[in-house]
Amino acid sequence: VLNRLNEFYQQEYTRLEKSKKDFDKNLGANKPDQERIEEISKAYFSYRRVATAINTSWSNLFETLEDITPGSIMFNRIRIKPDTLVRVVIEGEAQTLQTLTELTRRLYKDNRFMNPLLKRHSRKGADDQTIIFNLEVDYLELRGELL
Repeated sequence: VLNRLNEFYQQEYTRLEKSKKDFDKNLGANKPDQERIEEISKAYFSYRRVATAINTSWSNLFETLEDITPGSIMFNRIRIKPDTLVRVVIEGEAQTLQTLTELTRRLYKDNRFMNPLLKRHSRKGADDQTIIFNLEVDYLELRGELL
């Protein structure tokens, strides 16, 4: 009885090993290449970034900026750059350096904006107090979706 039991287990072990080899062979033939997986993954995240920028409500963005912007600041240009979050690029003019500092402080304080960065600022003229600036900030919008 013990010999038959050992023989049965040996046959089943052999059959299981053959099945495993066949499975590994099929898996290797059907498994996508790692480079292809990375390529598809990069494309997916690129599409998500573009879709996020397209779905960004300009009305909500403008209302939010209007609420936090001091009255003595004028925006000349606002752009959206798709990134991990929606990056808003603002070019404008402030009457004084203090009002520009106040805008930056308000952006830091508002939970819909992250990482405000004053890229450049300069006086409009030698005798003029007006500051021309370029500012970038990540925008979470009202729904606060993180990618």
